[in-house]
Amino acid sequence: MITWPRFFAGILLLLVIGGVVMIFSTKWSEILVKKAVSYPEGGAYHAQKDLLAIYPTGMRKIVMLGDSHLGMVHWNEFLGRCDILNRGIGGEVTTGALARLDPIIALKPRLVVCQLGVNDIAGKGKTALQTWSDYSVLLDRLKSAKIPIVLNTVPPMRYQVQFNPEIRELNGQIKKWAMTNGTPCIDLASLVSEDGGLRHELTYDGLHLNTAGYLIWKTELVLQLPDEEVALPKGSGYHVE
Repeated sequence: MITWPRFFAGILLLLVIGGVVMIFSTKWSEILVKKAVSYPEGGAYHAQKDLLAIYPTGMRKIVMLGDSHLGMVHWNEFLGRCDILNRGIGGEVTTGALARLDPIIALKPRLVVCQLGVNDIAGKGKTALQTWSDYSVLLDRLKSAKIPIVLNTVPPMRYQVQFNPEIRELNGQIKKWAMTNGTPCIDLASLVSEDGGLRHELTYDGLHLNTAGYLIWKTELVLQLPDEEVALPKGSGYHVE
Protein backbone atom coordinates (compact mmCIF):
# COMPACT_ATOMS: atom_id res chain seq x y z
CA MET A 1 0.00 0.00 0.00
CA ILE A 2 1.38 3.41 -1.03
CA THR A 3 1.30 5.94 1.78
CA TRP A 4 1.54 9.70 1.35
CA PRO A 5 5.11 9.85 2.72
CA ARG A 6 6.20 7.17 0.23
CA PHE A 7 4.37 8.95 -2.59
CA PHE A 8 6.10 12.26 -1.87
CA ALA A 9 9.44 10.48 -1.47
CA GLY A 10 8.97 8.91 -4.89
CA ILE A 11 8.14 12.28 -6.45
CA LEU A 12 11.19 13.82 -4.78
CA LEU A 13 13.41 11.01 -6.10
CA LEU A 14 12.12 11.54 -9.67
CA LEU A 15 12.81 15.26 -9.40
CA VAL A 16 16.33 14.62 -8.18
CA ILE A 17 17.01 12.13 -11.00
CA GLY A 18 15.57 14.56 -13.56
CA GLY A 19 17.74 17.36 -12.21
CA VAL A 20 20.88 15.24 -12.40
CA VAL A 21 20.08 14.21 -15.99
CA MET A 22 19.49 17.84 -16.94
CA ILE A 23 22.77 18.95 -15.37
CA PHE A 24 24.77 16.24 -17.13
CA SER A 25 23.09 16.87 -20.49
CA THR A 26 23.81 20.59 -20.12
CA LYS A 27 27.44 19.89 -19.27
CA TRP A 28 27.86 17.63 -22.29
CA SER A 29 26.24 20.25 -24.52
CA GLU A 30 28.64 22.87 -23.16
CA ILE A 31 31.58 20.54 -23.79
CA LEU A 32 30.49 19.87 -27.37
CA VAL A 33 29.88 23.53 -28.09
CA LYS A 34 33.19 24.50 -26.49
CA LYS A 35 34.96 21.88 -28.57
CA ALA A 36 33.37 23.21 -31.76
CA VAL A 37 34.13 26.88 -31.12
CA SER A 38 37.66 26.32 -29.81
CA TYR A 39 39.03 24.96 -33.09
CA PRO A 40 41.87 25.30 -34.06
CA GLU A 41 43.04 25.36 -30.43
CA GLY A 42 42.36 21.62 -30.06
CA GLY A 43 45.15 19.13 -29.46
CA ALA A 44 44.53 17.17 -32.69
CA TYR A 45 45.00 20.29 -34.78
CA HIS A 46 48.30 21.17 -33.12
CA ALA A 47 49.54 17.58 -33.37
CA GLN A 48 48.92 17.62 -37.12
CA LYS A 49 50.38 21.11 -37.49
CA ASP A 50 53.57 20.15 -35.63
CA LEU A 51 54.02 16.92 -37.58
CA LEU A 52 53.56 18.64 -40.93
CA ALA A 53 56.24 21.14 -39.95
CA ILE A 54 58.96 18.48 -39.53
CA TYR A 55 58.39 16.43 -42.66
CA PRO A 56 61.36 16.69 -45.05
CA THR A 57 60.68 18.67 -48.23
CA GLY A 58 63.58 18.48 -50.64
CA MET A 59 61.99 19.98 -53.75
CA ARG A 60 59.54 22.65 -54.69
CA LYS A 61 56.27 20.79 -54.47
CA ILE A 62 52.58 20.99 -55.15
CA VAL A 63 50.81 21.62 -51.84
CA MET A 64 47.27 20.49 -51.09
CA LEU A 65 45.90 22.94 -48.53
CA GLY A 66 42.52 22.46 -46.95
CA ASP A 67 40.17 20.20 -45.05
CA SER A 68 39.29 16.51 -45.18
CA HIS A 69 38.24 16.73 -48.84
CA LEU A 70 41.98 16.96 -49.54
CA GLY A 71 43.39 15.48 -46.35
CA MET A 72 41.88 12.01 -46.67
CA VAL A 73 43.52 11.21 -50.03
CA HIS A 74 47.02 9.88 -50.74
CA TRP A 75 47.47 12.24 -53.66
CA ASN A 76 50.85 10.99 -54.83
CA GLU A 77 49.43 7.51 -55.23
CA PHE A 78 46.10 8.71 -56.59
CA LEU A 79 47.68 10.92 -59.24
CA GLY A 80 50.69 8.68 -59.90
CA ARG A 81 53.36 11.23 -59.02
CA CYS A 82 55.74 11.94 -56.15
CA ASP A 83 55.85 15.74 -55.83
CA ILE A 84 52.69 16.44 -53.81
CA LEU A 85 52.64 17.48 -50.16
CA ASN A 86 49.28 16.89 -48.49
CA ARG A 87 48.54 19.66 -46.01
CA GLY A 88 44.88 18.87 -45.61
CA ILE A 89 43.56 18.39 -42.08
CA GLY A 90 40.17 16.90 -41.24
CA GLY A 91 37.86 19.54 -39.80
CA GLU A 92 40.00 22.39 -41.07
CA VAL A 93 38.52 25.88 -41.20
CA THR A 94 39.81 28.98 -42.95
CA THR A 95 41.30 30.49 -39.79
CA GLY A 96 43.15 27.25 -39.09
CA ALA A 97 44.63 27.13 -42.58
CA LEU A 98 45.58 30.80 -42.31
CA ALA A 99 47.34 30.13 -39.00
CA ARG A 100 49.60 27.51 -40.61
CA LEU A 101 50.23 29.35 -43.87
CA ASP A 102 53.74 30.65 -43.10
CA PRO A 103 55.48 27.23 -43.26
CA ILE A 104 53.70 26.55 -46.55
CA ILE A 105 54.84 29.83 -48.07
CA ALA A 106 58.36 29.09 -46.81
CA LEU A 107 58.37 25.94 -48.96
CA LYS A 108 58.10 28.15 -52.05
CA PRO A 109 55.76 25.62 -53.66
CA ARG A 110 55.22 25.48 -57.39
CA LEU A 111 51.47 25.41 -56.81
CA VAL A 112 48.93 25.40 -53.96
CA VAL A 113 45.60 23.62 -54.45
CA CYS A 114 42.97 25.02 -52.06
CA GLN A 115 39.76 23.40 -50.81
CA LEU A 116 38.19 25.16 -47.81
CA GLY A 117 34.95 26.51 -46.41
CA VAL A 118 32.48 23.75 -45.62
CA ASN A 119 33.58 23.39 -41.98
CA ASP A 120 33.27 27.12 -41.40
CA ILE A 121 29.66 27.05 -42.56
CA ALA A 122 28.40 23.63 -41.44
CA GLY A 123 30.69 23.21 -38.43
CA LYS A 124 31.14 26.71 -37.06
CA GLY A 125 27.87 28.25 -38.20
CA LYS A 126 29.59 31.09 -40.05
CA THR A 127 27.98 32.84 -42.97
CA ALA A 128 29.47 32.75 -46.45
CA LEU A 129 30.69 36.34 -46.10
CA GLN A 130 32.30 35.64 -42.71
CA THR A 131 34.01 32.60 -44.18
CA TRP A 132 35.15 34.50 -47.23
CA SER A 133 36.65 37.34 -45.19
CA ASP A 134 39.24 34.87 -43.80
CA TYR A 135 39.59 32.82 -46.96
CA SER A 136 40.31 35.88 -49.09
CA VAL A 137 43.12 36.93 -46.72
CA LEU A 138 44.72 33.51 -47.19
CA LEU A 139 44.47 33.76 -50.97
CA ASP A 140 45.81 37.31 -51.02
CA ARG A 141 48.82 36.21 -49.00
CA LEU A 142 49.59 33.40 -51.42
CA LYS A 143 49.20 35.78 -54.32
CA SER A 144 51.52 38.33 -52.67
CA ALA A 145 54.10 35.57 -52.27
CA LYS A 146 53.77 34.93 -56.02
CA ILE A 147 52.63 31.33 -55.45
CA PRO A 148 50.29 29.96 -58.14
CA ILE A 149 46.92 28.72 -56.89
CA VAL A 150 44.24 26.33 -58.08
CA LEU A 151 40.90 26.95 -56.37
CA ASN A 152 38.05 24.49 -55.96
CA THR A 153 34.45 25.31 -55.18
CA VAL A 154 32.85 23.61 -52.20
CA PRO A 155 30.54 20.64 -52.87
CA PRO A 156 27.05 21.05 -51.43
CA MET A 157 25.73 18.73 -48.75
CA ARG A 158 23.41 15.82 -49.42
CA TYR A 159 21.38 15.78 -46.20
CA GLN A 160 22.09 18.96 -44.21
CA VAL A 161 20.71 21.03 -47.05
CA GLN A 162 20.07 24.03 -44.80
CA PHE A 163 23.76 24.92 -45.27
CA ASN A 164 23.70 24.78 -49.06
CA PRO A 165 22.55 28.39 -49.68
CA GLU A 166 25.60 29.68 -47.76
CA ILE A 167 27.84 27.21 -49.58
CA ARG A 168 26.51 28.47 -52.94
CA GLU A 169 27.17 32.06 -51.89
CA LEU A 170 30.72 31.17 -50.82
CA ASN A 171 31.29 29.45 -54.15
CA GLY A 172 30.22 32.62 -55.90
CA GLN A 173 32.91 34.53 -54.00
CA ILE A 174 35.52 31.87 -54.83
CA LYS A 175 34.74 32.00 -58.55
CA LYS A 176 34.66 35.80 -58.56
CA TRP A 177 38.13 35.97 -56.94
CA ALA A 178 39.48 33.41 -59.39
CA MET A 179 38.17 35.35 -62.38
CA THR A 180 39.43 38.69 -61.09
CA ASN A 181 42.91 37.31 -60.37
CA GLY A 182 43.27 35.02 -63.39
CA THR A 183 43.40 31.96 -61.15
CA PRO A 184 42.25 28.51 -62.31
CA CYS A 185 39.13 27.35 -60.50
CA ILE A 186 37.66 23.87 -60.67
CA ASP A 187 33.90 24.18 -60.16
CA LEU A 188 33.74 20.96 -58.20
CA ALA A 189 30.33 21.84 -56.80
CA SER A 190 28.78 21.84 -60.28
CA LEU A 191 30.50 18.60 -61.22
CA VAL A 192 29.10 16.64 -58.26
CA SER A 193 25.72 18.34 -57.76
CA GLU A 194 22.18 17.46 -58.71
CA ASP A 195 19.15 19.60 -57.87
CA GLY A 196 21.30 21.76 -55.61
CA GLY A 197 22.62 18.91 -53.48
CA LEU A 198 25.47 16.42 -53.56
CA ARG A 199 24.64 13.50 -55.86
CA HIS A 200 23.83 10.41 -53.80
CA GLU A 201 26.01 8.11 -55.93
CA LEU A 202 29.08 10.31 -55.31
CA THR A 203 29.08 10.33 -51.49
CA TYR A 204 29.12 7.83 -48.65
CA ASP A 205 27.99 10.16 -45.86
CA GLY A 206 26.36 13.15 -47.50
CA LEU A 207 29.42 15.35 -47.06
CA HIS A 208 32.54 13.61 -48.33
CA LEU A 209 33.11 12.28 -51.82
CA ASN A 210 33.43 8.57 -52.47
CA THR A 211 35.69 6.95 -55.06
CA ALA A 212 33.42 7.90 -57.96
CA GLY A 213 33.39 11.50 -56.81
CA TYR A 214 37.16 11.66 -56.51
CA LEU A 215 37.60 10.23 -59.99
CA ILE A 216 35.50 13.11 -61.35
CA TRP A 217 37.64 15.58 -59.42
CA LYS A 218 40.85 13.91 -60.59
CA THR A 219 39.91 14.32 -64.26
CA GLU A 220 39.70 18.10 -63.83
CA LEU A 221 42.59 18.45 -61.39
CA VAL A 222 45.24 16.79 -63.55
CA LEU A 223 44.57 19.39 -66.24
CA GLN A 224 45.71 22.13 -63.84
CA LEU A 225 48.88 20.52 -62.49
CA PRO A 226 52.34 21.21 -63.91
CA ASP A 227 54.54 18.37 -65.12
CA GLU A 228 56.10 16.39 -62.30
CA GLU A 229 59.39 17.72 -60.97
CA VAL A 230 61.99 14.98 -61.11
CA ALA A 231 64.19 14.35 -58.09
CA LEU A 232 67.85 13.98 -59.08
CA PRO A 233 70.69 12.70 -56.88
CA LYS A 234 73.05 15.28 -55.42
CA GLY A 235 76.23 15.79 -57.42
CA SER A 236 74.74 14.22 -60.54
CA GLY A 237 75.67 17.24 -62.66
CA TYR A 238 72.07 17.70 -63.80
CA HIS A 239 69.56 20.30 -62.75
CA VAL A 240 65.88 20.99 -63.22
CA GLU A 241 64.98 24.26 -64.96
